[in-house]
Amino acid sequence: MAPLSSILPSPQWHEVLARLERGVILVIGSSGTGKTSFARHLLNQLRRGNDRTALVDGNIAMPAIGVPGCLGAALTNPWVAPCASVFVGATASVHRRAPVLAGLIQLERRVRQAGARTVIVDLPPLTGAGARELVVQAHRALAANQIVALQRANECESFLAVFDEAARLYRLPASPNARRWSREERIDRQDGRLRAHFFNADRRVFPLRALSARGWLPADGSAAAGTAVGLVDGEGYCLGLGRIEEVHPDRVAIVTPVKASVPCRLQLADFRLTADGAFDRRHAFPTLGEGTPSASVAEL
Repeated sequence: MAPLSSILPSPQWHEVLARLERGVILVIGSSGTGKTSFARHLLNQLRRGNDRTALVDGNIAMPAIGVPGCLGAALTNPWVAPCASVFVGATASVHRRAPVLAGLIQLERRVRQAGARTVIVDLPPLTGAGARELVVQAHRALAANQIVALQRANECESFLAVFDEAARLYRLPASPNARRWSREERIDRQDGRLRAHFFNADRRVFPLRALSARGWLPADGSAAAGTAVGLVDGEGYCLGLGRIEEVHPDRVAIVTPVKASVPCRLQLADFRLTADGAFDRRHAFPTLGEGTPSASVAEL
């Protein structure tokens, strides 16, 4: 995929921009169509008109906001630092469609409360079974009044017809200089984002009751080491990721960059992390069985 800065706006982008109205705008398309670049361009143009805008990022595998495994929302340029984040705990949205949808709703409400009049929702790429259903459900749940579909060869047409007349549809050709990321590029980007997140992480100890779904732990907790967790506050927002270091009968030790000592619970992810915070692709999530790769890692 070409860097965002190298994907130049096309005349069609400007035509669509001139017709868009305030509200919730869904941006959809397959990987490598330039949809995230379009969403950024749209945000910057709307912001020039002094319109309060926000971006909600639905791509938990290759997020433009925040870290893998989480949904993020941003209110300020350059749209990379989250003003709020929701932990999903996976990097394949097809396996977590319900929590992804719930998280998108939660973030849309959050940025609305912060004063956003226009919310751009950059949905996950249209890949894998269930991706189209997620688009349809997001349209209804978010009451999106506009949908922008970027496509190479009319691949979105098979389901665009299901949208009711309340949503205006805008079709755009894929950006000519956008391309799909290779598996190696995806891994480098994901691991780089995770390592940066864990820079200067510290060891923290929580009571075992803070750890959700403790039933999967073996008696000695040894299989838990390396499992990623989300530190979730009382309002359901993710403060950051952590990596389980040790589990004891009454407490759990994790490594995390989160410094705030606010009450939070630890939600388990379906992936593990290495000591420096990158994805550990050698191990499966304990409940999936030895030798069975996590669905998140298998789909990279």
